Amino acid sequence: MVNGRDVVLRNSTLLCLDFAVRICVENLDGDIVAIHLQKKEKYQLNRIAAYILIFFSGGDTVENALKRISKEFDLLSEEFFSALDALLASDLLVFTEDHRCKATFKKSKQWISNGWIESLDYNLLTTDYPFLDYRSTDSWAEDVERMEKYRVHDKEPSRHKNELINAKKIECESTIVSLKSLNSSINEIFSPNSVNEALDVSRLKSIISCSLGKLRERPVPGHPEIPPFLRKTSPSGGSRHPTEGYIINLSLEAIDNGLYWFSPQSYSLQLVNRKFDIREIRTNLEGLFRAEFEPRVLVVLTSVFKRNMFRYREPRTFRTIFIDAGHVASTIEMVSRALKVKSFVQHGINDKWFEGYANISGLEEGAILGIALG
Repeated sequence: MVNGRDVVLRNSTLLCLDFAVRICVENLDGDIVAIHLQKKEKYQLNRIAAYILIFFSGGDTVENALKRISKEFDLLSEEFFSALDALLASDLLVFTEDHRCKATFKKSKQWISNGWIESLDYNLLTTDYPFLDYRSTDSWAEDVERMEKYRVHDKEPSRHKNELINAKKIECESTIVSLKSLNSSINEIFSPNSVNEALDVSRLKSIISCSLGKLRERPVPGHPEIPPFLRKTSPSGGSRHPTEGYIINLSLEAIDNGLYWFSPQSYSLQLVNRKFDIREIRTNLEGLFRAEFEPRVLVVLTSVFKRNMFRYREPRTFRTIFIDAGHVASTIEMVSRALKVKSFVQHGINDKWFEGYANISGLEEGAILGIALG
């Protein structure tokens, strides 16, 4: 550890925030974290530590920081140096005169001056990322070790969204019961003449439950306090299941028009938004109306990014959410054909419009693709 009193203050040394550190508010509770993009680590900050990092974001002397922060927080000098030492030890603060700091700062400044801030962050995250080679005999043990380390610093994200309180609900059969009702053979499913029935409420419930519902749960090894993993009909890396499903009823008479979210826990469609403007829907989900039939219901799949990113922290993980959604979309197609219902998958949707319609944040849960059912 660096001894702030003996080394830093005596030499009036300049310190600055490491160029690879980003400070942000993590949640609605106002928790502040520092993310070190190169080290791929996240640090919880109290108000004093956050203030110190922000103070040094442009570079300054320890003497100036001590005067300003001690006065601001009524701190003893010992408390100030204790916090400073911890930040230096974590590489969140660095010595401005360090030659490595100068070189990397110059490089990052060039990227930022050309408007490549997001690209800089991506480059910092992906450079020398410690990928695991699962062909090695030690890889799975290291995988478990990493997960244990993640859980020390972060709480596992929820496996599913919360039930909508006081929302109108349409009950569906459980996934297991719905699956047992399917009796079409593979040959029948892929027969060109197999899709000839109009979608009704009963078939819609079966399609949604079979494709998005929960089959069973699996305990997290060694962690009875953590909510169990979910098993569904579609595969999902690490049992993360980031995909959520929404339906927009266009013309089924037995249920109200509007937007519904499917709960895989309670096997129910829950009304999210009663607003129904067919012209607006056609404009913003235009790709789904390219189907060769008139859609009666639209399904939109979203992804809750944090579920995947908690376990798979490399940026390439972003690709896997599309694979996950693709599995679910294919399951919807297969179940629809088993029930002789037409389906049509399309990516041509206005993500931002749908996220507003569903009252979700696109940075936390983003729209991926849609399926028309007819």
